[in-house]
Amino acid sequence: MAALRRRWRWLVGAVLALTLAAVGAYIYYGMPTPEYAPYTYGRPDRAQLPRLTLVNHEAVMAQVLGTPPMRVERIGILVYDGVDTLEAVAPMAVFSELMNVKLEYLAVAPGVVRTRLADLVVERSIGEVESLDVLIVPGGSPEGIDGLLAHAGLREWLQRIDASTQMTAGIGLGNVILADAGLLAGKRIAFGWPAAEENAAALGARHVAGRHARDGKYWSSLPATAALDLSLAMLEAIAGRAHLQAAMLDLEYDPSHPCWGALPRPRRLPSTSRRLSRYAAGAGWRSPSRRRRPGVHRHRWTWACWSTPDSSPWMRSARSVCSPSLARRACACCAGAPSRASRAAAPLEVRDKAADAGPLDVLLVPGGADGTWALLRDPAALDWIRETDRHTRYTTSVCTGSWVLGAAGLLRERRATSNWYRLNQMMARWGATPVAARHVRDGKLWTSAGVSAGIDLGFALIADLEGDDAARAAMLRLHYRPDPPIDAGSPESTDDLVLDMMHQMYDYSMVPLIRAATP
Repeated sequence: MAALRRRWRWLVGAVLALTLAAVGAYIYYGMPTPEYAPYTYGRPDRAQLPRLTLVNHEAVMAQVLGTPPMRVERIGILVYDGVDTLEAVAPMAVFSELMNVKLEYLAVAPGVVRTRLADLVVERSIGEVESLDVLIVPGGSPEGIDGLLAHAGLREWLQRIDASTQMTAGIGLGNVILADAGLLAGKRIAFGWPAAEENAAALGARHVAGRHARDGKYWSSLPATAALDLSLAMLEAIAGRAHLQAAMLDLEYDPSHPCWGALPRPRRLPSTSRRLSRYAAGAGWRSPSRRRRPGVHRHRWTWACWSTPDSSPWMRSARSVCSPSLARRACACCAGAPSRASRAAAPLEVRDKAADAGPLDVLLVPGGADGTWALLRDPAALDWIRETDRHTRYTTSVCTGSWVLGAAGLLRERRATSNWYRLNQMMARWGATPVAARHVRDGKLWTSAGVSAGIDLGFALIADLEGDDAARAAMLRLHYRPDPPIDAGSPESTDDLVLDMMHQMYDYSMVPLIRAATP
């Protein structure tokens, strides 16, 4: 009997060991593997991590990223009709790089929130939220802010949420909303022109110079593009330097705008002790003279931005820069019926159809992941892009949007760029010459690197159309004086192990799709 038990235990142990070995082999060998080696960016002899698997990835990533300085689990961004698109989307793009965090838009009621450049999808109302670790309030139009402040119960909700937060942040005129709830009394804040000092005082706060400021748990920034610098600074305080590097590489935040030099000084506006929302950023300032290049005449251009299910408004950064200055008509379009980009970091709703866009002066194709792959395999969409390109003055892309232009046959024998990830491999696939640059022009075809590089592309387009003075005016309107918290945002400026971690993470999600899209 004892011998039988021993044999039975041995048999069970052997079966269990074989099962565990099979599961381990499946987990390890089932992970996506690189298409080729070695890497084509960074130092050839750079340090690398062990191969990430489902079993070890949490431990390895924790070793690379370190222990976060703060424990943050819930982040809410308050949005409303008229909220500034860049200010609403920038923190969503940055904080989506925080692992295991609940990040969401909140509004007075669930549904669709209208912004100038995108319709954001909001799933929860403020009444459903009792506490947050981080609250971010973007600015917006005067009408939008006035409408939000008229909502009964908003002030009490802001005060209640602020009592639970580790960070409360206002972007641009979002500080008006926080001040209305009495949260900024005596605080040092960054506030945009005009009359920054007087208007900060009218809020009961004290103005400090800089793109963003911190006073205890309260953070503030200038409007528009300053939202990106603020969000990155907050991310470093929450998650640490290595996590900041990873986020900046994901956003390719290594800015290089085309018009360096002093920006024109705007006319000052009087301060007001009532509603600063009456003075939306840019309202009332005198635009600098625009000396046009010979032969260049000011036009109002027709724009269309092709949207995919996972492209966020931040990917449309070139359009957000150019549209207020140059666009006679601008729209976001998709292949078929109106759709919601529910898989995007910033969920949005697209209402226009590509078939209804009509002739275009400028076509912009943003990047993505699953949505990009869907376009690569959609003959009708590629036919529309090819046909539209025949009549455009500019055909442009941001990030992996250049892969779509390549699939449409528009990059052959052209110089082009894209996201840093597999740049050489993917550009060569479409017969293009890869160029590691923020943006590249080859004739009427303009391509940019990932995400934030679209901002630089937008200013370059304005400079080409209207001259440097017009680009400087647009930079002034959008408060574009980029000030990254650290030198990062490119493979060359990223620590070896962080770069390797990001490459392997991209491989895990994207290599199967790259293989599926291989011609």
